[in-house]
Amino acid sequence: MKIHKERQDYTGQKLSPNDLENDPLSMFRKWYEQAKNDEIEMVNAATLSTLGSNGEISARVILIKEIRDDGLVFFTDYSSQKGKDLVLNANCHLNIYWKEHHRQVRFSCLATKTSREESHNYFQSRPKESKVSAIISKQSSVTRENELEDSFQEAIDLPTPTPDRWGGYFLKVKKAEFWQGRENRLHDRFQFIIGENGWETRRLAP
Repeated sequence: MKIHKERQDYTGQKLSPNDLENDPLSMFRKWYEQAKNDEIEMVNAATLSTLGSNGEISARVILIKEIRDDGLVFFTDYSSQKGKDLVLNANCHLNIYWKEHHRQVRFSCLATKTSREESHNYFQSRPKESKVSAIISKQSSVTRENELEDSFQEAIDLPTPTPDRWGGYFLKVKKAEFWQGRENRLHDRFQFIIGENGWETRRLAP
């Protein structure tokens, strides 16, 4: 099936050096707030890519739960495939795309686990149903049809302690790129890299 006739017109506004913030997380926060204000669906969704022990790259969508001055936070099951990958190689990549704004953000990151206290506090802030699902489901493991539904019903009225295998990751940003789609494929791309005096920016060809 050929799909080369599927075309996309980009109509984003020009992104100039004067539009950039001094660091990538401030810039990301600015774009995030604009996307949130425009009610873009799943505004905090991002694709996380990791490297497995077999040398294969694995990617999946996660939800960003915190934007810090030097990185981002998400939560997951540490026994999942992404968790196993990050034990072997803490380097990972995060990609965010807001199609309504024709904008893409790419982060090269180094992952470390958040503290148990932080993981516990966030887990206990979740709705009861979400906590139960996390407790009964060993993410990425093989399961049978209806097994999770049956386990969910059995556990819904039980206490919901924070599982040891569940917690957060802090993704420290090492490099970042901001892409703004524009007419005629004359897209604007700016990369943030660490220099001798802090963050520096450079324009990349689209």
